[in-house]
Amino acid sequence: LALGSRTRPAPGPAHGIDDVESATALHTALAANPRARVTVIGAGPTAIEGVTRLAHAFPDARFTVWRATPGWGLSEAGDAAVQDRVDALGIRVLDGGPVLGLDEGRAWSENHGQEHDIAVWCAGFQPIRLPGVGPRAADGRLRVDAALHLGNGVFAAGDQCVTPPGNRFGCVTAMPTGAHAAANIARFLADEPLVP
Repeated sequence: LALGSRTRPAPGPAHGIDDVESATALHTALAANPRARVTVIGAGPTAIEGVTRLAHAFPDARFTVWRATPGWGLSEAGDAAVQDRVDALGIRVLDGGPVLGLDEGRAWSENHGQEHDIAVWCAGFQPIRLPGVGPRAADGRLRVDAALHLGNGVFAAGDQCVTPPGNRFGCVTAMPTGAHAAANIARFLADEPLVP
């Protein structure tokens, strides 16, 4: 099982970019208001790629990235490269803390408020669920053993599972757990011991 994840639901009206329908609705909204004030909430890879591509496509719009904490969560060189690109595109960055509320024209946290014409929600992830499959952790991910095995020949990888001692969402863990699950599936089919 490697179904990946989706963005958590926004606490108010906002566009998403993690499926075709929401991305199309966002494009339609920006095409109707190409000078819009756009607040992109989140600062992970989805938000970074989303806001930079949107800024290229809609150069007259005014983009703000609202991130919960300072930095982009990458290496020092990675953070600097993203910041350079964001600066070159004229994208404003707000270290606003966790968003507590969102309505048609405003997002707010404990200490900040941001007015917008369009909000784009890219904050947080949740696994895509298959009903009735396996025991789940509090965040909705499947609980697997160290071999990424749920039992009965079912394995999970990436954002679908929480592995001992735990992994974060994203390609940084999805790719290695996917490779490990594939290797253990081959072992399972060959009646060989699974490797943690």
